[in-house]
Amino acid sequence: MITVKRRIPRSWFHPVGAQIRAKEVLARMPDVTGCLFLTLTLDRQLFEGPADAFEHGRDRIRRMMHKLKLWVRKETGRKHLELPYCVKTEFHLGGWEEFVPFGGSGSDLTDLEEDAEGWPHWHLIVRHRGFIPWQVIKALWDLGMIDIQRIESQQNAHYLMKYTVKDIEEVPQWVKERRRLRIWQTSRGFYEDESAQEETEEEADADEEETQEDKTTIGERIDQWEHTMTLIVADDDGQQQVRTLKVHVPVRDWFDLHVARFARRGLYHGQGIVELRSTRDMQSLWHPDSDEWEICERGWPLSLFFQWKFQPRATVGERIKDEPF
Repeated sequence: MITVKRRIPRSWFHPVGAQIRAKEVLARMPDVTGCLFLTLTLDRQLFEGPADAFEHGRDRIRRMMHKLKLWVRKETGRKHLELPYCVKTEFHLGGWEEFVPFGGSGSDLTDLEEDAEGWPHWHLIVRHRGFIPWQVIKALWDLGMIDIQRIESQQNAHYLMKYTVKDIEEVPQWVKERRRLRIWQTSRGFYEDESAQEETEEEADADEEETQEDKTTIGERIDQWEHTMTLIVADDDGQQQVRTLKVHVPVRDWFDLHVARFARRGLYHGQGIVELRSTRDMQSLWHPDSDEWEICERGWPLSLFFQWKFQPRATVGERIKDEPF
């Protein structure tokens, strides 16, 4: 059997891949009951644009958390106390958002319609159950507004994280132009299980400088994902060969156009998986400017898969008929 399905990269910049990453984050979340949940936003008048604001903001978060750790050590007298935390980056992309500034009066209903540029803001969980005056955090941040909440229960923590650890429906243009951008980061010691410990922000930055992933931008990778399917060829013994198939139209558009036809023939298996039974089934994936279907991995032409799958049957009299859509 030959099936194709939408390629799902394990990435925050893919709507389904982001859900996978979110589940991984929630599964590894330590007990943060009683800890601090911070939201940090930016005063746009201080920056040239969202990209400039992002660089200043993430640098300020590191400095702020270091100084906050020193403040807590001084207040508690615990010289070796650590202040583990995690950071989730998000982008404003229009609409309305209710924001309650800590220490302010009432709610501010902020119009985000002019946020098409995708200005960043951050959510943090700080693993500290002691008291920290909001004025201290406000002074250390000093780039915009803050909101501080105390996480009441682990269930409450999961609710907050499901809200913040969500897929990015639309990626801002300035993000697409970057090669890397870390959406989720943790400091050393945030995870209780050392085997699950992720790299620190300092290590992440070093990795970002040294590893230019595939030397492509985020936008280029998003475009590749939108034009890529996973092709799975399974024989009668259950052995599978998996390859990456490039298509000339966005995969979502291809499904919208053809999935009903496959479903009527009983070839749609749900969850974006379509079964192919003949070479005619692949005509909708044929690249108009190429003599072969394009295969990303190893450069194997798709015709080889069909020769391997269909020709043996034809030689024993089981002729494969091209079924119409």
